[in-house]
Amino acid sequence: LLAMATGNLESIGRLKLRRSGILRYFQIGAFSDSCEAREDVFRHALCAVRARLGSAAAVCAVGDTPADIRAARACGIDVIAVATGVHPREQLAAESPNLCVSSFLHLPDLEPGAAYGNGRQSLRTA
Repeated sequence: LLAMATGNLESIGRLKLRRSGILRYFQIGAFSDSCEAREDVFRHALCAVRARLGSAAAVCAVGDTPADIRAARACGIDVIAVATGVHPREQLAAESPNLCVSSFLHLPDLEPGAAYGNGRQSLRTA
């Protein structure tokens, strides 16, 4: 299940994902329309995922800002930081994500089917 949590308003977030050709991959979306803080957006997405998959569902966030990393941590979920935006890899790594990569191209290098984080195999910076 692929869900999104974004600081964008829903109309803007959906437009960005539609234009990039990836909107169709997301079954759940959480947007900032009714949330004050990024943590609230992440919490909303987390609740939606767990409502669909159960409370024991393993969840990992992928984000490109320090706020994304802090929000995932506040929600108690693992986070992969990808330096695709205005924040350099070093700045993201300083927030201690489970994994920090400079490009989405590095994500396939992760072992398929491996369990990461939450006391299992570590996702520390690569």
